[in-house]
Amino acid sequence: MFSKSKVAPLKVVTIPRLELCACVLLVRLAKRVRSALDIPDIPIHLWTDSTVALAWICSQRSKWKDFVRNRVTEIHDLPEAQWRYVPSGENPADLVSRGVPVRQLREATLWWSGPAWLSSSSGDWPSLHPDFSSESEREKRSTPASHTATPSDEGWNLKHRYSSLNKLLRVTAWCSRIFSKSSYVSDVLTPDEVDKALMFWVQECQQLSFRKEIRELLGGRVISKSSPLFRLSPFVDGNGFLRIAGRLRFANLEWDEKHPLILPKRSRVTELLIDSHHRRTLHGGTQLILSSIRRRFWIVGGRVPVRTFIQRCMVCAKQRVVTSQQLMG
Repeated sequence: MFSKSKVAPLKVVTIPRLELCACVLLVRLAKRVRSALDIPDIPIHLWTDSTVALAWICSQRSKWKDFVRNRVTEIHDLPEAQWRYVPSGENPADLVSRGVPVRQLREATLWWSGPAWLSSSSGDWPSLHPDFSSESEREKRSTPASHTATPSDEGWNLKHRYSSLNKLLRVTAWCSRIFSKSSYVSDVLTPDEVDKALMFWVQECQQLSFRKEIRELLGGRVISKSSPLFRLSPFVDGNGFLRIAGRLRFANLEWDEKHPLILPKRSRVTELLIDSHHRRTLHGGTQLILSSIRRRFWIVGGRVPVRTFIQRCMVCAKQRVVTSQQLMG
């Protein structure tokens, strides 16, 4: 018989984490015994009375935080181990962790022979599914905010494959020409085809981001005051696009300038559109890019995403560099 125990650290550690550390200790002990007795690679039954630790062990290790992931990785280094659940009242390891007088230990059959059901067939052993409760989910690795998908990032994933709006529109236009089985014989795209491709992505973006507002407007209702579009007095035109209404309708301007198309703040299409106008204005500033975009589009809270994009632009970052001025010796 071989046993081992460790004292809990002075640093406050949760009980499930301590139970997981005990499982790591058990794996190391099993490897040492198997190496000393020269036991072949046969199934080994390892037991724990922690349902949370059992849930961590039986799950994919990459989903947990570093503390749990590193220990689960070491536990999985013993692939022939079969983890099972043992009730706390029938766990011999509790005699070590809780302490027991020597006189009682001499007569403790649980310590010397194990639970009574251990000598029976494996079908009579206690079984319990891993507990994927809120306690185990606390150690789940959180997804970075930058990778969190917004509703406007759903839909056709073609827009994520290209870093240029012009390239995306041309590919979309070619796909439209092929699937429509048109009688074009020219190998050059027309401006109307590229513009239709742009309108396709704008409409998809609006349907994903402002589906509720469009449904309310088409139903003849007023959009909610909590909507970010409430102050824009939006309306849906005859082609199903969401546009801005206002006093500019009396101005001597083009239709797109008087009623620009609405785009969400966070969207792949919006990001590509900002990039396109940023290059078109020769890496212009925030106000210049917004003026260029608003001739046809209106980004909700557009100043923030435009400024953020400029700060990430490497060309603009190099131009903002200030050379150091050394003091005279």
